[in-house]
Amino acid sequence: NGTRSKPVRFTHNSAIEGTVGELERGLWGGIVILGKAPINKCSNDVRGTAACERVVEGSDALMGGASADDNSGKLNFVRVEYAGYEIFPGNELNGITFGAVGSGTEVDYVQVHNNQDDCVEFFGGTVNVKHLICTNAGDDNLDIDWGYQGKMQFVVVKQSSDTSDHVVESDNTNADAAVGYLTEPRSRPMIANFTFLAQGADEPLKYKEGVSGVYINGIVVNANSQNLIESTNLETIQDGALTPKLQHHSVFMDSAGDTSPFKADTSSSGVTAEQLEASLKERATDLVIGTNTLVGGMFLGDAEEAVTSSFNGDKVQGMCAVGPHASGTPTDLCPTYSSKEERYIVDTWFSATDYIGAFSPGSDIENNWASGWTIGLFTA
Repeated sequence: NGTRSKPVRFTHNSAIEGTVGELERGLWGGIVILGKAPINKCSNDVRGTAACERVVEGSDALMGGASADDNSGKLNFVRVEYAGYEIFPGNELNGITFGAVGSGTEVDYVQVHNNQDDCVEFFGGTVNVKHLICTNAGDDNLDIDWGYQGKMQFVVVKQSSDTSDHVVESDNTNADAAVGYLTEPRSRPMIANFTFLAQGADEPLKYKEGVSGVYINGIVVNANSQNLIESTNLETIQDGALTPKLQHHSVFMDSAGDTSPFKADTSSSGVTAEQLEASLKERATDLVIGTNTLVGGMFLGDAEEAVTSSFNGDKVQGMCAVGPHASGTPTDLCPTYSSKEERYIVDTWFSATDYIGAFSPGSDIENNWASGWTIGLFTA
């Protein structure tokens, strides 16, 4: 564990010596954390059991199991800098790889800066993360695979001008249609209070291969792309047997164009842009498309403050915990979207903020939760 004034640094000698380049990446490996929480990347006969294990990129050790609350330790006030070394062609390390990491693990106040590959990648598991910052990743920023069902809150992604990959690349079964794109546990990240500042030509949000997810109180901006959300596969816009499809509540979006920001991947014939847009709007409240007024390109302006928080009033249903089903089968459908007899509690892991975005109203460069321990976030 580090502190705000003395964060733990995983870095390269050149950063300590002051000779590292502004956008230099891939100078060393990265962090790989493996646990025993559930994944969905295994055969039907062992899925959901302790025998559901896999090897993940960057390591030859097994991860996976059946312990959702598995504990892999703590990361508090940590910076991972200039990492992502290529082990061999096609296998570069992420800044932090979470492989089947469980919810007993504590991750709070973490930054990954200038990583060659993804900022963070979640291979299944249930680990929860607060106060996460990704700056200048060479590939995707939040990469989600293999049935990840954790929660995140207060997340900032700032892309550099030399990258064109996604802020979020989220899938369920990782191109393994043989086991079914709606395989449970279905990837369903629940992300609240995020500020995604993209600069590349690619869409900031890419949903594919049956993924689900709940996105609450967020800001998505990309001045260089007409489209903000891309999707593949019909299953991505369908409810599953246990896990519902994608939801967005109180999300402000600003793109380079003035038409619909939704796009279907031309390599997949399973879904059209029109179907994607209809599905997203069906499961959305206050999905706002407009021109951002972010102060300093980061902090809330008038347009963003005008969007009502999904934690306010009757909209608190947007983030609900797993509750008992009348038939005894576990489910996590929100009551607004189901006619079944279900009982729910608001997930108390989340801070019930009354604003959208990662930073509270009135925050500035000197006064916010990211100041004092991060690098490269508030520079041009």
